[in-house]
Amino acid sequence: MKITALEIKQHEFEKTFRGYDIEEVDMFLSNMAQEWEKLTNESKMLKMQLDIAEKESSKLREVEMTLIKTLRTAEDTSSRITNQAQLEADTVLDAAKLESETLLNESKYQAEEILKDANQKANEIISTAKLEFSEMESKFSNLENYRSNLLSQLRHIANTTLEMVDGQNHNNDLDVAYKPLAEPTFEEEDAITTNNLEDELLENLELPTSEEESKDEESEIVETSFSSSANSIHSQSKNDDLSIIEGIGPKIKEVLNSEGINSFKDLINIPASQIKELLVSAGPHFAMHDPSSWAQQAELAENGNWEELEKLKDILIAGRVVKEEPKIEA
Repeated sequence: MKITALEIKQHEFEKTFRGYDIEEVDMFLSNMAQEWEKLTNESKMLKMQLDIAEKESSKLREVEMTLIKTLRTAEDTSSRITNQAQLEADTVLDAAKLESETLLNESKYQAEEILKDANQKANEIISTAKLEFSEMESKFSNLENYRSNLLSQLRHIANTTLEMVDGQNHNNDLDVAYKPLAEPTFEEEDAITTNNLEDELLENLELPTSEEESKDEESEIVETSFSSSANSIHSQSKNDDLSIIEGIGPKIKEVLNSEGINSFKDLINIPASQIKELLVSAGPHFAMHDPSSWAQQAELAENGNWEELEKLKDILIAGRVVKEEPKIEA
């Protein structure tokens, strides 16, 4: 049975003789009613809070269930994505391995083909080079033989011509009183002898039957050698031709001749320092020349060592040594 505070206040007790004190009972009932009212209000408040808590708890349970479902969905999605990514990674890795193996095989094949072609071309080049070297060696050997023959013939012709010039000079000295007016002078005779020498040289020399290029080179050698021999023969009738010496040109020759240096012997006997002083005094254009090798060249020319002189001149430019003497390998 529910009892409210108002019922407690309005409750009446039956009156009997010598009963309870009415005021004390009323006071007690009033206090009890107040306490009961408080308890009732508190109960209502607790019920209200309980309802609110139950509602919030229900909401929280719903949120919790939602979160659990979301987590489960996320876990499922993550697992599915992980499995799919792993599958795709495996597929890509297999494809990459297959492609790399294919490319590796192709590169190996191409490398082998390139190496094979390179070896073949290298062998062809080596064979061609060996063949060309053999041909050049043969040409060089022919040129060396021809050069030796040419020098021998030039020495023979030079000696013969010198003997002819000496004999003719001797005859001219004996018959000078009976020499006709129309007879050519010594220079004209020397020119005629030189022309005859050139004709004789061209008749006696035989070019090797190799290639046209070798003929051109050998013709130049003939002309050069003939000019040197003819100049030597002509100069020996009067003075030595100092222009044969490497580093001495026509102007320097005039300077030397003006100082009394007319022959190879004069050039050998005069120190190089004195010749240098003559060049310096002649002007700055002559001072730049180096006469240190002129005596050596003049000595070779004086002794008729034309071959050694030509070898020495090959390594000289303006009288200076500018390159090593070439070595001929057998």
